[in-house]
Amino acid sequence: MEIISYEQSAGGLVLISAKGRIKVEPVSPSIIHVVYTLEESFSTKPSLAVLKEASTGTKWEIQESDLTVTLRTTELVLEIIKATAAFTWRDKQGGLLTREPQTGGKTLVPTEAVT
Repeated sequence: MEIISYEQSAGGLVLISAKGRIKVEPVSPSIIHVVYTLEESFSTKPSLAVLKEASTGTKWEIQESDLTVTLRTTELVLEIIKATAAFTWRDKQGGLLTREPQTGGKTLVPTEAVT
């Protein structure tokens, strides 16, 4: 899944591909909330996993190279490969925490929710 472009806002960034959108929101220096959708916009339903009040005041920055987009907080580094949208998570010293396969690891299958 190639990242075609990205949009930066005060709350994070949105990565745009031909196969969906990925929202990356720093919640705290050590927590980054990631949401993936196949739709043109993200759901406005409140998250059951992220507390609204936890998402204020986290400092972060974006760096871009020819191959990657990197979001950095004071505790985490999230490197995203543009060609595949594969995520690599590192600690502030650059030590590997976890990574997706170089080919990317995101798949979604639309499913109707039953309530």
